[in-house]
Amino acid sequence: MPNKAKYDDILTMPLDELDERVEQALALFAQITELFPGLLELTEDARRHSVGYYREGEAESLASLLDVAAKKPALFETLADQDNGQDPGKFEPGLIGDRLRRAILLGKLMKAADEIVGPVGDTRIHLGNLTRPVLLAMYEIAKPHAKRDTALASLAKPALDFFAAIARASVATRARNKKSKPEK
Repeated sequence: MPNKAKYDDILTMPLDELDERVEQALALFAQITELFPGLLELTEDARRHSVGYYREGEAESLASLLDVAAKKPALFETLADQDNGQDPGKFEPGLIGDRLRRAILLGKLMKAADEIVGPVGDTRIHLGNLTRPVLLAMYEIAKPHAKRDTALASLAKPALDFFAAIARASVATRARNKKSKPEK
């Protein structure tokens, strides 16, 4: 089997090589997803209003309170109905500890994921900076010509339809907002 050339820059590697690597990464992501059955997906609103975000090192430091609960359980009896346990009359530090350890372990996974997601996202934004302005200018040039040139309109249809849908949604939103504003 011949050695494949090694490309050390995502911005210059041939597109077919990039496409192949993206497909390999997608397969790996699918394998990762299979490793963690039962992962939850919150709504954007639930995510935004959650109190479950831990700051860097916070979860690990709060774990020390479980040691306090083991030594002085009576101090925490008043939290029995707040621990989301099986018995609303009994504080369950073991359950809290189990959940906390899971959150800490998943935090390691999140950190590793962020280390790839951040640079991938930043590279995509960089490529967008290099392409989107000129593509939007091309759209502005093509749009009026498409009204009179059916062949051009057919070629540009995905872009024309995309921005027309945004315009329709914007008009609908403005109309809803106008109706909901109280009259002066």
